[in-house]
Amino acid sequence: MSIGKRISGMVFLLLMQITAQAQDGRHLSLSVIEKVRPGVSKKSDVLSLLGEPARRSDMRDATPVPSDTEAWSYFETPNMVEDRVTIEFPHGSDVVIAVGWAVRKGEPEIQLNVAKKRFPKASFKVQPVPQVNPHIFEHRYFYKDSLLGILIIYDETRKRVESISWMDPKEL
Repeated sequence: MSIGKRISGMVFLLLMQITAQAQDGRHLSLSVIEKVRPGVSKKSDVLSLLGEPARRSDMRDATPVPSDTEAWSYFETPNMVEDRVTIEFPHGSDVVIAVGWAVRKGEPEIQLNVAKKRFPKASFKVQPVPQVNPHIFEHRYFYKDSLLGILIIYDETRKRVESISWMDPKEL
């Protein structure tokens, strides 16, 4: 799968808002989510660490950017309609290939310099987010390290990090 499709799929998953079954009292932390390692962690590891996802999605049916993956979405109190964490698995495999974390207001990682410092070995390159819908992605940039599989989406207009994703570099 091309990097454009993988990234577009992660962007789509992190930005879509869907009402779903709530998980009672869930609180997720980036430190815990970072234990999920693409290319290493398996579905059983994710279930042990996070429990059952709020939603499992077959991304072959997703619009506007279908992919050959299954996505597990986790929500968090108090915002139970927006993905907090999305974890992707290729169909036919139980190994994680991508993890996405939606950064929320009030978290230190909302600041680009703080988010980048979480990955001291990364060498980020900047590029505009591919235009799927120019009204949605205007003034958004990828800070990407393809060797490490790290992607930070930054909204230049609002001066905030929207999401942090890490992927199996073999998938890029």
